[in-house]
Amino acid sequence: MFAYALTAHRGRLYARWDLAAEGADDEQQEAARWASWETRSEVTRALIELQLVTDDPELLDLAEQAMETAYALRDAVDQADLDRRREACHQAHSAFVAAARWQTLRES
Repeated sequence: MFAYALTAHRGRLYARWDLAAEGADDEQQEAARWASWETRSEVTRALIELQLVTDDPELLDLAEQAMETAYALRDAVDQADLDRRREACHQAHSAFVAAARWQTLRES
């Protein structure tokens, strides 16, 4: 499911941020980078699955927005910036989930 994959990916990105902020060694940071790439692949897979089951342009747009806000976490320059980006992620995620729920209820 797209929302779950996106949540897992955000968690990996937060872990990468924490490791970098703590000054973790290169090996730990590289392992975290690979883990986040794996979850990013899962997000892509889940998005493709979503595209196969709906052609609702609003829902697909909200999914893209949620994905892009999550990817933007990597670009945070400090903790305050990360916090702002995290809030944007939560808002985009919530908007997607609400729209998906509405579509599910409407189709039932």
